[in-house]
Amino acid sequence: MSYEAVAAAVTKGLQGTNADSVKIDRSFPPAQLAAQPARLELKSPFSGSKLGALAEASGSRIQVPSCQDAPYIATGADKSMAGYGESTGYYVCLWPYQDGVSLDIFTSFSIQSGGIANIGTDLARSVVGDSSQFIQRSIDAVLENVRATGASVEKVSELKA
Repeated sequence: MSYEAVAAAVTKGLQGTNADSVKIDRSFPPAQLAAQPARLELKSPFSGSKLGALAEASGSRIQVPSCQDAPYIATGADKSMAGYGESTGYYVCLWPYQDGVSLDIFTSFSIQSGGIANIGTDLARSVVGDSSQFIQRSIDAVLENVRATGASVEKVSELKA
């Protein structure tokens, strides 16, 4: 399947998710495709700095997704539940390579809980759950659109915190 068809399918899939905003950065694929697919990496934005050293010394590890040289990077955010202290972020990278197209999806979810101010919200979450339950549905929507192009989708790895 062509890189362009997969990129269009990913865009369509992301636009059908709960994301309030989707930003897509595209550039030209490299003229010479790599033999192996590239991968999304988590990197410290403060690596090598005094601020980074201070953060690590205090036990904090701030890492952000990075898709070095990816010709397609999409970011999205679902802030529909921000009023309840919940936020979901999406980061998607596509790399064409000699044997196909590599698709990496990274999601983040943050939730504010505890304290007197959140008692009602925490009680409601204990009954109906939080919006993190929609993350897999959003990923599945993207993958379903990719499959609809005729491309095969193979999960290579998954990391859950």
